[in-house]
Amino acid sequence: MKNNYDYKKIGENIKRLRAGKGYTQAVFAEMLEVSTGYLSEIETGRQMPSSKKLFKMMELLECTPNELILGDDQPKIYVTSTEGNSIDNLEDTIRTVIDMMKDMSPDEKFKIFTYARDQHYAREYLKIKNKQKG
Repeated sequence: MKNNYDYKKIGENIKRLRAGKGYTQAVFAEMLEVSTGYLSEIETGRQMPSSKKLFKMMELLECTPNELILGDDQPKIYVTSTEGNSIDNLEDTIRTVIDMMKDMSPDEKFKIFTYARDQHYAREYLKIKNKQKG
């Protein structure tokens, strides 16, 4: 399945975010458990990392998928309000997640589903506990 992602732009985003964290290419490659040459290929858009490596990059760079894939010039697609239950760009978030999941293995899809389900149950549990306190 063909996607419409600009690998060069993704590579530039990774490089910018990496540099913003103060990581050299060698240090970041070691953190990702890849060679410096492979990271260079990713940062120049000649290679696209696996979804597993993309998730690891987001974790290490503390960024959203939108920041990593589309860059800062795009609107953020993460939840911005926990108090009022309003979610900015819900449609964009869902569309981005679905696009990312198309290239994932069944195991990766299961992990994401399990995480989302667990977050839902944890939230419901906390609502019940808070009602019991009050």
